[in-house]
Amino acid sequence: MKIQCAVIEDLLPLYVDGVCSEESKIILEEHLKECSGCREKLKAQKEALTLSDEVVKENLQAKEPFKKIEKHQQIKLIAIIVAIPLLWLSFLEIRGDGLGFSALYGRYKAERFLSNIEKGNYQAAARNVKYSGGVYASIGSDDKAQKEWAKGMEELKNEGIEFVGHKNNEIVTDDGFTSGEVIVSVQYKYIVYYFELFISTNSGKIETGNLSYKIKNPAYGPNETEKMLMNKISTVISTYNPG
Repeated sequence: MKIQCAVIEDLLPLYVDGVCSEESKIILEEHLKECSGCREKLKAQKEALTLSDEVVKENLQAKEPFKKIEKHQQIKLIAIIVAIPLLWLSFLEIRGDGLGFSALYGRYKAERFLSNIEKGNYQAAARNVKYSGGVYASIGSDDKAQKEWAKGMEELKNEGIEFVGHKNNEIVTDDGFTSGEVIVSVQYKYIVYYFELFISTNSGKIETGNLSYKIKNPAYGPNETEKMLMNKISTVISTYNPG
């Protein structure tokens, strides 16, 4: 039975894509041997498919430069976002005022120092201290000063006096000198008291001043317990020499 060309034309797209059945393929190929018109149509469809593939490849290649440009723009945007705070910090550092790089480093050192105290790691805290004042001013050896400081902190803990937290790390740079106040929480006989501790950084190490009373109500000063705590703690922890 002779197959009409219209039926063959319907099968040609399936044949070109390689998805027609084996029976249809045999019938179609037999028809193509005898029909030049259908052969021309098959040739035209194959050429159109080849052209489509080339267009897709060209489009993909054309997009590559745009991908590179897009990636470059992303890197540029990230660089700008990072550069702005760095430039501002550099400006503050050069001016010697506010929260420059030195102040950030001072805050980092203070956080490490206070964290070690709160965890009871007094030896680790002592290694990050510069001993220039307080009871340590006359001690010539750093090793001996470290041991005395750590021992004093242990004795405070044995008396029930412990640092249990801190907040509001306000260390800033002022005229090249990096220092500030940190609010520290001290627990004694199950009651928590709040004081201010002066902290500065010197040659990459911490210097601490005396504890001071954090006034909640100007009409009232520290009570007797708070005075006792400030005196005892300041005697041990203070390493700062104002002179």
